[in-house]
Amino acid sequence: MPLARIADGLVAAVVTWNLPVLHDRLRDGQGPVLYRSVLQDRIVSGRDHLVPSPLWIEAFITVEPLPKATGTLARLAGMNRAIAAVPQPPGARVWDAFACDYYGFTVAEVTATSAEVAIQGLREGKAPGGGIAHHRRLREEQLFDLAARMNVLPNS
Repeated sequence: MPLARIADGLVAAVVTWNLPVLHDRLRDGQGPVLYRSVLQDRIVSGRDHLVPSPLWIEAFITVEPLPKATGTLARLAGMNRAIAAVPQPPGARVWDAFACDYYGFTVAEVTATSAEVAIQGLREGKAPGGGIAHHRRLREEQLFDLAARMNVLPNS
């Protein structure tokens, strides 16, 4: 996914597309559902499966300096893995690395051609199932909308 401002930070979402669902939704003209109340109603009434999400969020990667990114990482860690990509050199400063390790964030030190995991964080979000269902579904629909607007939907 392209970089977007999510949870007050510049973030790339790593997603897995459900191509059959995406194809069906595009064929039927069912664009993103961007109303929290509609999604919450569908989930509460057991009708969420009627218009399933065309994607699953696997992780969020921040590209901002760690001192600025930790707040964003904390907000996103409830839903999915939270990963910080920091330039190497200089890499993560000791105190920033300690904070990321403490909170379960993954830190990858990257160059123009490679990446190395400096700190292995949690392998899934802190909340079971990715947090509150309608918040997770809204984020999925927002990312679907972003991909459609930026013309980066996968070929289905």
